Amino acid sequence: MSSVTENLGKYIEEKGINIKDLSRSTGIPYGKLYTSLKSSYRDRDLRDIEFLAICQHLEVDPMRFAG
Repeated sequence: MSSVTENLGKYIEEKGINIKDLSRSTGIPYGKLYTSLKSSYRDRDLRDIEFLAICQHLEVDPMRFAG
């Protein structure tokens, strides 16, 4: 798991962001978001385009999740 995906997942959890709503707003399938961000296994990294779409939707600088 990349640290970027993991950091974004933690941010989403801390902010109480609903994955289903995020899926609808970004067009990223719910299953992909759940597997990347919420699943206890977290065995799927977000694709670059998915990560950027989420950051844009949340109005958060992507560099916040680096490293």
